[in-house]
Amino acid sequence: MNGTQEKIDAAGRFEASWGNEQTFMPGHYPIYYEWAFRTGDDDVETLAGKIKPQELKGLDVGKLWMNVEDIGYGKNLEYHGRLDPANPDRQGVMPFEGALRMVGPETPTMVQRPGADEKTWVGNLAALLNLGTQYRTTSLATLSGFTQNVIWQEQDDPLLVPPIYGRWYAQQDGSHTLKPAQQGNWLEQLNLDPAYRAAAGLGAEVVRQHQDEFVGRAWEQFSMPRRNLNIELLRLRFAQEVTRATYAKHFAIPATPTEAAINRQIALTNTLHSVVMLDGGQR
Repeated sequence: MNGTQEKIDAAGRFEASWGNEQTFMPGHYPIYYEWAFRTGDDDVETLAGKIKPQELKGLDVGKLWMNVEDIGYGKNLEYHGRLDPANPDRQGVMPFEGALRMVGPETPTMVQRPGADEKTWVGNLAALLNLGTQYRTTSLATLSGFTQNVIWQEQDDPLLVPPIYGRWYAQQDGSHTLKPAQQGNWLEQLNLDPAYRAAAGLGAEVVRQHQDEFVGRAWEQFSMPRRNLNIELLRLRFAQEVTRATYAKHFAIPATPTEAAINRQIALTNTLHSVVMLDGGQR
């Protein structure tokens, strides 16, 4: 209170914070034999006043640059474009934008960039990622661009290609392929941009590290409705048995009708007799 320069009103009734019932030695109180404390050279208000805004501009604000000249899948995925024309050192690199960015237009994803180098590279990346789907239905001989395993140099060995992230969240099954022309689809924007793929890979790694915990939670969530469903099924079974017993006792006619059974049926259906029509039109 004193530090905020506000007045301290008259305090009310004070109570001891360490009464006799809180210690086995009444009248003895815990103390610090030695205790030191100090703040900085200035108070919070003074330090806050020293904060000065800085003008942020340029292509480097909130970004790191990734080198993608050779990502290990052959010449088709060697990128030699330059997104920062004024900087010759930026050839073959792509931006990795962080969560904090400058106010203004959003940075376009790689699939949305109009440059020829970028379009060619994105198309080749889509062809690589789509192999995971195409291998199931198409022979290697008919797949252009990636028919050769760049690691083992064996024509008959398929490539172990990167995954298509977010496919299941987008409700796309295993037959889905990426289409670079669909620039507005978030699935294409995510998978055809190395920066977004890097972030998605980190998220997938978190899931792998905690997969047992996540599966346990999923089963727990799944089991709760099942327990409630079992309770409802038991209630329905109980109602079914009660209905069956009531029908057998009061409504069912035995194979050999007795006078008592017929009289019981007439008594139970008495209120309907006045509205039931006979063949002759009589009630």
